[in-house]
Amino acid sequence: MPIPCFVNAEINPAGDWDYVRIDTPTVGTLKAYSSGSTDTYGYLLGPSCDPNAPITRNDDKDQHNTNFYIEERNLLPGTYYVAVKHWERWPWWPTGTGPYTLHIEFNSDDHGSDPTSATLVSCNSSIGGNLETGGNEDYFAIDLSGDGDFSVYTTGTTDTLGTLMDSSPAILTQDNNSGTDTNFLIQRNLVKGTYYVAVSHNDGVS
Repeated sequence: MPIPCFVNAEINPAGDWDYVRIDTPTVGTLKAYSSGSTDTYGYLLGPSCDPNAPITRNDDKDQHNTNFYIEERNLLPGTYYVAVKHWERWPWWPTGTGPYTLHIEFNSDDHGSDPTSATLVSCNSSIGGNLETGGNEDYFAIDLSGDGDFSVYTTGTTDTLGTLMDSSPAILTQDNNSGTDTNFLIQRNLVKGTYYVAVSHNDGVS
């Protein structure tokens, strides 16, 4: 189904499960939740659609809200499913039914969220980015053709944290405010090879 979206549905009869297929076109973050008076239980499933092996699941958003709420999850392009059932104290003897509205939101990531989906960047160039959601990280890959002094930094008004990694990828160093204003700046002597830079928001990192 298209995303973002909402759909009105109903758990009926007792013990019913509703399944919705989601095809994510790019790397991004997905959020799914229900609204209404029915006490729901939600599952985020991978391409196998196996509720016994969920990516994550949730019962109540909080103690005052019995709708399920699956917070933003970083996902790769692919097929996923959201399954919804009624919460039951004794699942082997289901009795609950009722209507609900299912909400699904997806935010595409402008750059990869891990080294396998990193955006390749040429040396002596710049590229724009956007941290779309809390906890979002943008990954960039740099192939160095020789040994030398390497610098990477951000510009702009966002308070950024930069992480430099080798090809493994193991962290070599981090910085959050050595650049202009609240931008990071990393300078390092590196040997020929592939490296990764992760850019995230500096949330309280000193």
